[in-house]
Amino acid sequence: MLPAYMWLAWQMGALDAVAEMGGGVIELSWLGSPVTLTRTDEVLSMHTSVGWGPVLLSAVLCAVAFGLGSRIWRLWSTPA
Repeated sequence: MLPAYMWLAWQMGALDAVAEMGGGVIELSWLGSPVTLTRTDEVLSMHTSVGWGPVLLSAVLCAVAFGLGSRIWRLWSTPA
């Protein structure tokens, strides 16, 4: 879930930046996934297609959290 929140926060920040520069359409990339941001008086949109970057980041973050959590669990559950 964390990468999804990071992705959304990044896009909302980028939309604010586009609005501060006067609006328009901008094409960016986040972890290799193309993103098109549109901010005008009439239109507010974010368009992206998910690539392997965010999926891989999610998997790595979950694996690290699981590994650290299981290690801490073993340390606390082992009798002294």
